[in-house]
Amino acid sequence: MRDTIAWSYGLLDELERMLLRRLSVFAGGCTLGAAESVCSEGDLRSTYVAGLVASLVDKSLLNVVIEGERMRYVLLDATRTFAKEQLAESEKREALLRRHAQWLATYGEQVSRDYLSQPNLVWLDKYLPEIDNVRVALDWALHSALDEDVLLACEIASRFRGLWLVTGLNEECRRWMRAALARSDERQQPKVVMDLLVGLAWTLAGSEMFAAYERYFAVLRRSGDRLRLARSLAEIVGKYCRSGLLIKAQSALDEAKAILAEERRREPLRQVTLHTEAMILYASSEVHFASGRFAEARESLQNAIADFERLGDRYTLTNLASMRAEIEFVAGELSLAAQYSTDAIEAASGLSRAPTLLARALCTDAAIRLGTFDVARWEAVARRAFEMVEALGEDELRLASLQNVAAIAIFRSRARVGARLLGSVDAWCESASYFRSPFEQAVHSGLLTSLRARLGDDTDTHLARGRTLDAELVAKEILSADFDNTEFAEG
Repeated sequence: MRDTIAWSYGLLDELERMLLRRLSVFAGGCTLGAAESVCSEGDLRSTYVAGLVASLVDKSLLNVVIEGERMRYVLLDATRTFAKEQLAESEKREALLRRHAQWLATYGEQVSRDYLSQPNLVWLDKYLPEIDNVRVALDWALHSALDEDVLLACEIASRFRGLWLVTGLNEECRRWMRAALARSDERQQPKVVMDLLVGLAWTLAGSEMFAAYERYFAVLRRSGDRLRLARSLAEIVGKYCRSGLLIKAQSALDEAKAILAEERRREPLRQVTLHTEAMILYASSEVHFASGRFAEARESLQNAIADFERLGDRYTLTNLASMRAEIEFVAGELSLAAQYSTDAIEAASGLSRAPTLLARALCTDAAIRLGTFDVARWEAVARRAFEMVEALGEDELRLASLQNVAAIAIFRSRARVGARLLGSVDAWCESASYFRSPFEQAVHSGLLTSLRARLGDDTDTHLARGRTLDAELVAKEILSADFDNTEFAEG
């Protein structure tokens, strides 16, 4: 293969060779505009690039991928490897990598604006093809000895953070955000630091999450961006509710509403303002739900759904479908909850690029099916949910996922094993300052009732034993389905 590529390369004219070498800096391909921005220098003028690209396509050295209304040009792995070798021998590779990072940082300004104004999945379809380019640029710039390169890395990480958050790549996002924050300077890049902090906060749970949010809000308030403050306050309301901090949740919601009222008087038809209004309705539903006001929660949620439908935000609508199921479950409307959880799974299954939505829908459905005694379904769903949550590193779904696995043990006549897993989960919640949501609490209460019916006074003994165990290890033992040969077996 390499000999064939080398032979074809030898037949190219010098400008074609130059462009092929320079295109190797892109991972996952590029658009024509990106190629013109990064590859044009010296004898290779930007006006030449389109014609040279067409020539390389004709000679089968460059592939074309159609993405909606745009074309993307991609080097096959073998061709890219060869071109990178030639680049290292003939040109200043560091300078090219710097231009690549500079292009991403500049392009990222548009990416960041769209992230705050477009539905997540619309945004993702447009920008996800750049994720490998972002990774290459970050890896290079964060390891550079030059401060200006590190600043580029911070800008890139902050502006493209949604690529990881929307696709559920939380562990990778957390790694990049922390690496960039360690090299960032709020005085030079306050907006960048804000974006990095909120990106990090979204990947965390419990006290770590709130510590990141505290830093984020401090920088945000100093920035004077009132509309962003309203959106962020609405977003954190649910996190306060799920941590039992209802006073803080109500305070954040009230402030968000006040800011929105000011902004609506100023620019009533702005798309960002409409999205913020929808987010506040969502947040209102969460406060009502956490306070046990189910009728008000349903009303606010229905209004939020109507707004997000008008905005075309399928991502948030799928989350709302899961929340609707959780509300009905806690309210005791089990058949309605089961219907809504099925709707949520169907909606999330069609959004393959956002697996976190499906993981949440599965966690919710597993617990609901247990409550309705749909044994044939709940165990399979619980297993699948656990696998997804573990693969995604999704801390906020960890509790629900593990409680569902504990239920498998309890209802397969291994109550002691289930009690130990539940005890391990309880210890994690305390150490992470994580408070069960109304839905998670309802599931937990049901499991405790089942345990006490099976174990009686021994329940607390096994819960206490579980507090010293690793929850994931216990869960994997349960999911191995061979209880007779496990150290956690009954007896």
